[in-house]
Amino acid sequence: MRWPVLLLLLMTAALGAGSEIVEIPCTTWFEGGITTTDVIVIAEVVQTESEVVPLNGQMLLKEACLVRIDKVIGNCPKLQRAKAVLLKREYPHDPYEQIDPDWGRYRHLRPGWKTVLLVHYYENDLAVGSDAVIGLTNDTQSLPEILRRAGLNFSLYTDEDLVVWKAASPRMYPDLVARVAYERELLEKARSMTGLSWGERLLLGCVVPGLIFVVSRLLIRIKRS
Repeated sequence: MRWPVLLLLLMTAALGAGSEIVEIPCTTWFEGGITTTDVIVIAEVVQTESEVVPLNGQMLLKEACLVRIDKVIGNCPKLQRAKAVLLKREYPHDPYEQIDPDWGRYRHLRPGWKTVLLVHYYENDLAVGSDAVIGLTNDTQSLPEILRRAGLNFSLYTDEDLVVWKAASPRMYPDLVARVAYERELLEKARSMTGLSWGERLLLGCVVPGLIFVVSRLLIRIKRS
């Protein structure tokens, strides 16, 4: 497994000695999505590598991608001082079936491309879903700015933001639209408190944000189970 080591050496040379590189594996059995994300990383691709390895009568498809961190959105102590992320992904392939020439995801990214990583916690470690590394195109170049503004606060997403998300990930789009509609409804109910007494507004003002947080965490747990 010389290629991950080579990538690390290349990144260290590019960033300087002492730069911290955090390794994040891919949960190939879990696609991931914006509504199940704990931390967002906006980054730039530095280098990718891939290989096919014979292993115990099977073929192991392996790929890795080094990205330079531009911005971390969300609370993640492990990434606070990191300058780069090493993404690693591997999965078995039946040796009797032909390998698709277009296999993989990371290997199709190109140095210099802007990317968005949707990171979640898996057994207290950082991980990315199999569909949670988004390479940006001309139609989705505004996605980093949207994420800087709204982050994981889905009530802040506009209809224009959703159009960009649809182009970035058609698979995630329906789930995101449903989540945005749900949180907009909660906010609308909160705004209707204007006709209530001061004490009632205070009580609901404490309850509604907590309810949104609890429901959000519950939905994430359900999706990952």
